[in-house]
Amino acid sequence: RLQADARGGRVGGVKFGPSWDKVRPFLAQTTWSRAVFQRRDPRDVIISVRRAGFNTMEPERYADYWLRWHREMRAALGEYGIPVMETRYEDLLQRPEDTVDGIFDFLGVAPHPDAVHTYHVDEDQRRAAAASHMWANVARPLQTDNHEKFYREWNARDIAAIEAVLGEGLPEFGYAPADPERFETTDRVPP
Repeated sequence: RLQADARGGRVGGVKFGPSWDKVRPFLAQTTWSRAVFQRRDPRDVIISVRRAGFNTMEPERYADYWLRWHREMRAALGEYGIPVMETRYEDLLQRPEDTVDGIFDFLGVAPHPDAVHTYHVDEDQRRAAAASHMWANVARPLQTDNHEKFYREWNARDIAAIEAVLGEGLPEFGYAPADPERFETTDRVPP
């Protein structure tokens, strides 16, 4: 969610998460929208949602869900002809200032100098970070180690099964197939 003052007005953002079906009614009633469509590597998404206990689907089934959701979101955004900027979560981790500045530019608002460092000043975020291991990530600006986790935590066989479901969807959304030489283990299996 992004909020910024622009020419005296308030610009707000809405995060839809897994509810792509809520996007169409929102867009139908909102003629001024611009969308920032951020993707994250589905292999890492599957690890994160399983570890957090948000979803107990088999990894291959969740890979299918991820692909359908992303395609449906693109289609929903395309139906209304609004400007869309697509970004990757990994780009935010690798080049945070450039990525955030690009989003501000796309939205037509002046960049905020502390956009990537708001975690330093928000007391609510600090309290949330201290309250639970699930929120520890808000105690730092970015989880720079939160990508390509599948190389560290799963094995090539299990990732290959996920990639078989994703098929052409992996490069369609900006991701390459896993390099079998990079896996740190041969025996670890998905949680």
